[in-house]
Amino acid sequence: MSWFRDMAMLFGEWVVLMIIPLFIGIFIGWILCYKKLSKCIKENENLKTKYKENQITQDISDDLKIVKGVDDKLYKRLKEKGIDTFYKLALLSAGEVNRLEREFDFEEHRIENENWITQAAQLHFEKYGESIYDKVTVKAVYKDAFEKQLAEAKRGIAIDYTDDLKLISGVGPKMEKLLHDFGITTFYHLSKLKKDGVAALNDKLEFFPGRIERDNWIEQARNLHKKLH
Repeated sequence: MSWFRDMAMLFGEWVVLMIIPLFIGIFIGWILCYKKLSKCIKENENLKTKYKENQITQDISDDLKIVKGVDDKLYKRLKEKGIDTFYKLALLSAGEVNRLEREFDFEEHRIENENWITQAAQLHFEKYGESIYDKVTVKAVYKDAFEKQLAEAKRGIAIDYTDDLKLISGVGPKMEKLLHDFGITTFYHLSKLKKDGVAALNDKLEFFPGRIERDNWIEQARNLHKKLH
């Protein structure tokens, strides 16, 4: 019996000595496999991103005539230069913009002053849901606080509807058309204007001075946006 007990203990020790390295090996292998798997997943995501960008930048052609300042003739000339998407237009460098202006015989800084680049970045976001604002190197040029604040309100937001601005007290059909002409098509856009932006818009509404503050359009727009959206 003593001999059998000694053999059993020896076998138990042998099993323990074998199992411990086995578990250590499995644990180390799991860590290495996990790291490798994580790396593969990350590389796969990067490939998906690159593929998506290639699809957007190479396989798709956008209607650049949506960009304010680009007509049919300019659209065709841009396509001849290989600029046929919002993405490609948005990512032009300052040097490329200057060269394009010379080739098109534009007045100096026309593309910047008409904000083709920032318009393209926003249109790209609205169509594809991809933010490329951090890749844009040509800065926007705004004539006044109203244009700047309206652009900031639209940046990174895709709004596919138009509000009935006539629901605002003091806004009739004629005024609504004017607001549309200035780029305000929703309560949200109007609600984002600050004091200096309101003053600049007032100056644009030459025949209706002071009406925005008098009828409290901004607060009305804010409340209507909350109520309807």
